[in-house]
Amino acid sequence: MKARYLILILALASIAACVKRSESVGPLEGGADIVVTGQAPTEPIASGQSAVFTIKVANAGPNDAESVRIEDTVGVHSKLVSVTCTGEGASCPSPLGLSMLVPKLPKGSALHFVVTVKLADIPTGTIVNGLVASYDQDPDPNTNSVSLDALVR
Repeated sequence: MKARYLILILALASIAACVKRSESVGPLEGGADIVVTGQAPTEPIASGQSAVFTIKVANAGPNDAESVRIEDTVGVHSKLVSVTCTGEGASCPSPLGLSMLVPKLPKGSALHFVVTVKLADIPTGTIVNGLVASYDQDPDPNTNSVSLDALVR
């Protein structure tokens, strides 16, 4: 009976040590949480006109992120007109476009993109603009993309 208790106590101590180790290391040592948010036009856009989308790519930490890939997709009924960028504690990628590479996105920094697309001559519907930021050591990749809809009238 004493041997069973001793084995149980050793097993519990081993589990506790593993839990303590995982709490101190975190999910990905050296990781950085990239968070993408955005805003689509709030009013309907006339067919054949341009729509402006604002998108923010931020690093919530805990570490700097290197080699962050950014891919922007424009909808079937639209064509990219321009992409501009403003850095907040980070340098914007160069060149700007549908596919970009950010060499370093420091923790606490953000990139603010303004994506302008021209709508095709369609009578009504919805156009979509999406942006995905990819970083291999992101502990929460569920926050790495945004899909924005604009209503066409």
